[in-house]
Amino acid sequence: GAADTGAIEEKKCTLLGTHVLPEGKQAVQGLAVGAKHCFAATNGGGHGLVHRFTHDWKYVSSTSIQVEGVDHLGAISHHRGSIWGGWLTSTGPRKSMVTEMRARDLTIVRQFDITGDVTWIDPVCFDGTHVWVGDLSDLGIHRYKIKGDKLVRDAIFRYPGAMHFSQGLVIRDKRLYTIHTFGEMDGLFEFDLKQLATGKENRPQRSWPIAESTMHLEGFDFVPGTHDQVWHSQGQQVDRWQLDGLA
Repeated sequence: GAADTGAIEEKKCTLLGTHVLPEGKQAVQGLAVGAKHCFAATNGGGHGLVHRFTHDWKYVSSTSIQVEGVDHLGAISHHRGSIWGGWLTSTGPRKSMVTEMRARDLTIVRQFDITGDVTWIDPVCFDGTHVWVGDLSDLGIHRYKIKGDKLVRDAIFRYPGAMHFSQGLVIRDKRLYTIHTFGEMDGLFEFDLKQLATGKENRPQRSWPIAESTMHLEGFDFVPGTHDQVWHSQGQQVDRWQLDGLA
């Protein structure tokens, strides 16, 4: 239909400010906003590292997390007291794992191996029904149902190849938001969940040209209490952006 080939509506976005994180407490891979805390994901020494902050980014604590067979944690998300993340091997045979961690102590409560589907996992988002995974090995957004101790893929949503791969995923208000940086289409993109279709290329409805302030675009989440502002991971700092059209 016409919607599939139509131009993507590019909206304005405005950098409202930056918050520099304490030395060594980085948000390199992504961040997730929970009920009481913000969480930032990075890696070090073959372990995933998750830093906990207050909602105004005052440092609380750090937790080093080890998952057997993998050594790199990507962009994370929060859903009802859990932090979801995707893990891969940065060296050696590639492996992809998804973990659910309790937000209060970052203990892993469930883990799933999806190496058979994707070998270069990055963001993971759980919406209460499905687990959504962005990846580089089989470009697209992969959707899973939880069946016992397994994740069973039930759809792959392709998008324009120029977007390359997703660096962060958030599902909110029946929309999927995904951020991209290594292709020819950079920025934050919005898809209508109801219109996502398998077997064809899905085109975003809208985009926001979020800029790289210190490094390439990485994971993000909405600022608590707002509908049109996001915090965005930029390594030693988090940037706060206003997205036009979402108020």
